[in-house]
Amino acid sequence: MLFKSFFTSLSLAATLAFSARADTIAAYNGTDCTGSVGNSVQCDGSCHDFTDRHSLKTSTGGIHCVTYFQSPGCVGTPGQDLNTNIINSGQCQHVNTGGPVKSFKCSPTPTCLAWYELILLAIACD
Repeated sequence: MLFKSFFTSLSLAATLAFSARADTIAAYNGTDCTGSVGNSVQCDGSCHDFTDRHSLKTSTGGIHCVTYFQSPGCVGTPGQDLNTNIINSGQCQHVNTGGPVKSFKCSPTPTCLAWYELILLAIACD
């Protein structure tokens, strides 16, 4: 019983450790992931600055949805200033939304903003 409990705990810990590790993404000032590179940040859904940057590249690992915002702090109005891209592992993405991009969020999965996040954005902008 103790042996089985030990391995159950060990496999749970390993699962949590691997799921907590997010892939990273870096922003560049060149349009083809060249030039000055910003910090590598986690693709964990948190907000990151994109000022004076023009392309993104993910680390190897997974496929991610990146959402771009015209305002700093990942504040936006659905349908007006939100744009998204699905970025494959290791892919360089030139960010050309037709307007300024000041911040972005990188999802740990290929799933973009959830419907409840869009509703919260709409409420916050009223």
